[in-house]
Amino acid sequence: MNAGTPDGRRVDVFLAGDALVVEPWSQVVDPAFVALVERMRAADATIVNLETVVHEFRHPAQADSGGTYMATPPSIAAELRWAGVDMVSSANNHAFDYGSGGILETLEHVGRSGIAVAGIGPDLQHARAPVYHDAAGTRLALVSMAATFHPYHRASASRADVAGRPGVNPLAITHGRMLTLPARALDWVGRLHHLREGRPIPGEKRLRLLRGAIEIRGGPAHEIGVGARVVAADRRANLDAVRDAAKRADIVIAAIHSHDHRRWLRRFAHEAIDAGAAVVHVHGLHAVRGIEVHRGAVVLYGLGDFVYQPHRVARFPSDQYEQFGLSPDARPEDAVDYHDRRYGLHRRETFEGAAALVSFRDRRPAAVRLLPIDLGFGAPPEERGRPGLARGALGRRIVATIARRSKRYGTRVSYDEARDEGVVPLA
Repeated sequence: MNAGTPDGRRVDVFLAGDALVVEPWSQVVDPAFVALVERMRAADATIVNLETVVHEFRHPAQADSGGTYMATPPSIAAELRWAGVDMVSSANNHAFDYGSGGILETLEHVGRSGIAVAGIGPDLQHARAPVYHDAAGTRLALVSMAATFHPYHRASASRADVAGRPGVNPLAITHGRMLTLPARALDWVGRLHHLREGRPIPGEKRLRLLRGAIEIRGGPAHEIGVGARVVAADRRANLDAVRDAAKRADIVIAAIHSHDHRRWLRRFAHEAIDAGAAVVHVHGLHAVRGIEVHRGAVVLYGLGDFVYQPHRVARFPSDQYEQFGLSPDARPEDAVDYHDRRYGLHRRETFEGAAALVSFRDRRPAAVRLLPIDLGFGAPPEERGRPGLARGALGRRIVATIARRSKRYGTRVSYDEARDEGVVPLA
């Protein structure tokens, strides 16, 4: 394990949300965009959620997409690197839009640019493994997982005799009833289970009865709950990946892509922190959410969009036209128009986001500043969806929304008028 930063040097990590990026931007001279890129490059590490497939249409589209079929030209990987991106989380509902082949193409093109890719892989072992980035004498680790995906998107494990399937690192969610029992009661249930089944209660002290409809687990008191929970095997394996990363790196970021923000998410975020994550970075809702400080670590429940250009995708498979109820002779612009109306291009919130600049000392978050981002709602199509720093009234409003949604976690977020930034106190 690295010795960390014994001199107490500050390490800045720039974190941003959903990047559905399609078009180049290195030629852009807009001051708000240039100022944002300067902040990305100045950070010791810059991490975004790459919510697209970087490919050249060499492989067929899947029957189901993540909402629309994303297609990013390979040249965009170099554009991201130009802007300062060092690592991307890629476990999300769009990663498998073009199947296993699209997964492999994304790894090929993005990896060639020098960006570390987490959350997808040629098999489950690689998709679940942490990726690393060294900067300023500090090693950062990123573990990326998806709770929102189609079942066949998940990568499978390789065996010695059969290769696994490329795909995403899953954090699957199931629904049902849960019974929590104190240790003594759970011990009696375990004994009965042993007598009936001929095998002891599992080592993790959980039982599933009635074909999984009821899960029994240990806890401090009796409690009956109904709702969503993480599938036990995915929970255990992803927490193990975070623990492994914490042994090998100074700072661990756990990224979770989820459209479901019920109680299970907060519970799992806390477990990831207990396993060694300094930041839990949640994305997927295309809107800003709250921030929580838990045991000195930071949970970002949603920074909104960072780049939003699905309307600039050049080609779509027939499934897209059929899904939208369009005729066989429809054009790409017809699909884009339908997508605009159905998926929120008319909503201002889709084009507002934030980046979190997390400063670390001695491996722990020491300060968090929020950079409000304007993605050009109402701008011409060729400009809409491209990020730039938001100033004035818009910046204040974005930070105020995050502040309001952070109150439920007991987090106070203020606005620095002089710098047009949000401030999250950690003490």
